[in-house]
Amino acid sequence: MQKYDGEKFPTHQTHDVELVWKNIKVVSEGITKGCIKKTKIEPKTILNGVNGIVKGGECLAILGSTGAGKTTLLNFLSKKIESKNLKITGDILLNNRNIDEDQFHLISSYVMQDDILEPLMTPTEILLFTAKLRLTLPREEIEKRVMKMLKLLNLMRCKDTRIGDTLTRGVSGGERKRTSIAVELITEPKIIFLDEPTTGLDSYNAFEVVSLLKSLAQLGKMVIFTIHQPSSEIFPLLDKICVLGLGKTIYFGPGSKCLDAFDYMGVPVPNKENPFQHFMEITNVTYVKNEKLLSVYPQLGEIENNQERYEKYISILSDKYHKRYDEYMDNSERLDGFSKEMKDHLEERAVKNGFFYEFAMLFGRNTLLNMRNPKNFTFKIVQYVFSAIIFAIIFVKVKISYNEIVNKRIFRNSRSSRSNNTECNFIRVKRINKSSSSL
Repeated sequence: MQKYDGEKFPTHQTHDVELVWKNIKVVSEGITKGCIKKTKIEPKTILNGVNGIVKGGECLAILGSTGAGKTTLLNFLSKKIESKNLKITGDILLNNRNIDEDQFHLISSYVMQDDILEPLMTPTEILLFTAKLRLTLPREEIEKRVMKMLKLLNLMRCKDTRIGDTLTRGVSGGERKRTSIAVELITEPKIIFLDEPTTGLDSYNAFEVVSLLKSLAQLGKMVIFTIHQPSSEIFPLLDKICVLGLGKTIYFGPGSKCLDAFDYMGVPVPNKENPFQHFMEITNVTYVKNEKLLSVYPQLGEIENNQERYEKYISILSDKYHKRYDEYMDNSERLDGFSKEMKDHLEERAVKNGFFYEFAMLFGRNTLLNMRNPKNFTFKIVQYVFSAIIFAIIFVKVKISYNEIVNKRIFRNSRSSRSNNTECNFIRVKRINKSSSSL
């Protein structure tokens, strides 16, 4: 399989960014639904006491079975969680400082699992559009950065090929994923978050994508991503691994120490088996029925309920990990404050393009897409004209004014709300009469 040479990706030993999170707990608060029949949804703990540290130049993969909290942890670290029903506690520090959300978004990027690339545009056009929209640099500098990104992500061969979709043939799956990463890297962020970047790719393209992420980390960037069912060839590329189960940390630390850690927990990785596959298997709820596991932890066999047995099993693994917590965590000296390069990057990214400039860029892109798909453009025009004619025929003889229509609607809504309240009150009175008659 292809590996990227050191000339294209020079290795940087120093780092100027460090992310630390301590005792993170995320709980979904209970919700009461229904007017007449009350239904209460019990609170659920999504993350429970999660800790970790990642530095620039390191590549972290977050693993776990379904419902383990992988995506929640990634969204929390990237400041993407915005829910009123979540109660979040714990500390997250960037270079030993509390994170300012606006500044953090200036130095970080987030690559979603499903891309939103325009199928009729080429990687070069997409990167040029993104760079012009998000950067305030001269045109020559933008073109140089785009060409640099195309070379960096090995997209020169397909730089003039349209992305394509299910109906139009375009670039391959790996090239499409690398283009999505390039869109977020065009601003040269210090921290890169990716949500399952290998989903939908074969083993070869998945290895290429993770090799690329490893090479980006060697440039001094911090790379954090979730991954599902990776191949064994990806294992040596990772600097750190985080294994979650029911929101608890089963293991967090260097990839070189994880095999010894799971030996200590009593669930060793069998010889010549994919370590990732083993991690996914032992954190699955069905594994609590395994005879080898019950021989190691006989107390689990005394619990009949399968879900309760699984919760007890995850707690045992998490407690064993925390007993040797100091052996796996990085105890080197922490960074304190931002470097001059970081401050210059923040100042550069804080400058925004004007409204009319962004409007002109979007208008130009839509014009280009309509020119490349004239049938779709013609269909839209016919649709809008036909809809206008239909509405004109319906309302051409209507003599009532707009204000009268609004007033009638408000009156109708108020009458319906009063009738609903009356019905609810009648049901309550009926229940009270039944209870009093029974007494």
